[in-house]
Amino acid sequence: MISKRGLIVAGALGVGSALLASTSAFACQIGDFTVNSTAACDTSSSTPQAAITVTDKDGSGTAATITVALASAPGTVLGTGRIENPTAQGVTTTITVPWQSGATYTVHVKSDRYNVDSDSSTHPAAPAVDCGTTPSAPAAPSTPAQPTPSKSASSTPSTEATSSPSQSASVAPAPAASQSSAGSSLAETGGGSNTTPMLGIAAALVIVGGGALIMVRRRSAGRHN
Repeated sequence: MISKRGLIVAGALGVGSALLASTSAFACQIGDFTVNSTAACDTSSSTPQAAITVTDKDGSGTAATITVALASAPGTVLGTGRIENPTAQGVTTTITVPWQSGATYTVHVKSDRYNVDSDSSTHPAAPAVDCGTTPSAPAAPSTPAQPTPSKSASSTPSTEATSSPSQSASVAPAPAASQSSAGSSLAETGGGSNTTPMLGIAAALVIVGGGALIMVRRRSAGRHN
């Protein structure tokens, strides 16, 4: 038969166990931290960086400090991050460290309470590529320059076109000049307005000469008789 004292002790042990279980359920543990397995290439700065993302799903809200180092040199810290107020839904932080192609990193977690001080089981790795380099774009094919017509070639037709009418206009009055020269030559040879008086004088001289010749012949004939 169980005594009353025994019942009290059993009840106290049960409550203590329940409280211990609930406390451990909300305590900060290394399993609350999730690390991405691949380090992303971050080119937001002048130096390529490896971005390592860590998520803390700690329902107790315990702050923790996170450090990153090379797996080959765990004692050399390359970057540090901190999560101040984690929640059960998860709070994420990103830690950037110098990019090393093909390198593997170690993530260490140290909580402010509950004595969490250990490495994550996930070791993120950087791809074996050069971070931040982009293939150069192919050069655009050059377009041949189109020949431009010279000014002399384009101006020649316009010069001929503009000079032709002026030349024809200057040549047109030539018949008038020939007519004036023909009139002056006629005047010099007697074909002008003075021809009629000169013909009359010549006829009078012929008549006078003829009359004088007749008189001379008559006188000579009288002497012989």
